[in-house]
Amino acid sequence: NASYGFIFGENPRFSLECEERFPWGTVSVGLNFEANAVKSCNIYTDSLSDEFIAEVECLLHGARLEKTEIASLIARARLPESRDVISLILGVI
Repeated sequence: NASYGFIFGENPRFSLECEERFPWGTVSVGLNFEANAVKSCNIYTDSLSDEFIAEVECLLHGARLEKTEIASLIARARLPESRDVISLILGVI
């Protein structure tokens, strides 16, 4: 089996931004990637409940830019808003 690095090679730094309106509020997500992994995550919302922000940032930090890895984070999220945000990200990668 070939290694992840061999298959995907080295990738430059890049960013991804997405925004979505949910029943609980609007969320904007900014992700910065380095070497195909999440280096930083910035989340902004108009929701009255914002405790999901810390959970999503913690779950995403260091995650590889792979659909299976991001999808696995949905099951680890304890808050429904966190699952919505991770699903949003999954839909744009």
